[in-house]
Amino acid sequence: MDVGEASQSVEVRASVVSLDTQTSVNMAIAAGNRAEGIDLEFRILMPGGRIKYLHVVGKAERRATGSIEVIGAVIDITERKLVEEGLRQREERFRLVLQIRTRVAANAVALRTDEQNLV
Repeated sequence: MDVGEASQSVEVRASVVSLDTQTSVNMAIAAGNRAEGIDLEFRILMPGGRIKYLHVVGKAERRATGSIEVIGAVIDITERKLVEEGLRQREERFRLVLQIRTRVAANAVALRTDEQNLV
């Protein structure tokens, strides 16, 4: 498949690429058309509403005939992205718990100080 075919294929599927990644996909297609390297992560919306994350890497080379050939791989990184998101959420919850505990401890110290000043 040359870049033109890949471009048409991506354009046909443009409706499944999330809006926030369409620009990146278009930039990768343009890079391929200029015979440059491609390294892109994006997400697509699958039938039924499931989201799939993909990593595309490749090298486009211009042939003597002027056509461009792309050699690369498409890797499903959905599991990795879901794990990363889970870790981010747990880290945020931990950060919130730590903030709350810090505030509670500070308030307890302030109350003790107030009680000591009343005596």
